[in-house]
Amino acid sequence: MAIDKAVDSAVLDAGLTAVANAIREKAGTDGALAFPDGLVEAIAAIESGVGGDDGSFKAVIERTAVNLTLPSDLTIIGGGAFYSYNGLRLTSLPDGVTSIGTDAFYNCGNIRLTSLPDGVTSIGAAAFQGCVNLALTSLPDGVTIINKNAFYNCSNLALTSLHDGVTIINNNAFRGCTNLTELTFKGKPSSISSSAFSGCTNLLTINVPWAEGEVANAPWGATNATINYNYVEEG
Repeated sequence: MAIDKAVDSAVLDAGLTAVANAIREKAGTDGALAFPDGLVEAIAAIESGVGGDDGSFKAVIERTAVNLTLPSDLTIIGGGAFYSYNGLRLTSLPDGVTSIGTDAFYNCGNIRLTSLPDGVTSIGAAAFQGCVNLALTSLPDGVTIINKNAFYNCSNLALTSLHDGVTIINNNAFRGCTNLTELTFKGKPSSISSSAFSGCTNLLTINVPWAEGEVANAPWGATNATINYNYVEEG
């Protein structure tokens, strides 16, 4: 159907109203909804009858970045909450967040978090996979298990150390994190997958406070890395 005909459709009008009401109900508000910057203008600029990858409503929405502020009382970000929503822009999460579910921000290439709330204790599998602008410098102390694919292809991840509470690092947890260059373990995990750091081609130094052979699967996929065993930080 041509876009001009779709816009004139009473069915579409009813559908948009239903969507808006559903959002209001979930948000607990009866106020007007604000559209993301540029969305209305982008839709208005579509020529009649245009469709396909470049002109469809879906393509316009995906091209329009949404600067979102999450509710201040949010504690759990559920599985798949923003799955593959590449237009989403976030620079922070509410302080009360404790859990980030499986696939929560999968392939959200425009989120630019540099930290997570201190209270986060759980990061699900593939929670941040494909978040190429994620620039975390540390992980909260309550995170003990780094699930599979959690930070897969997070190519701007800026970690320099892992705290002493980390006990398990699963398959491909940091695969493709090419911004990692040197990583220091503060404690000794009980298990690190053989693929945990696969594709981390610029990870050249791993400092660990244990003796060689005490944690299996070294170099844990980081084939270019030199491992400094029995490492003791100065100071």
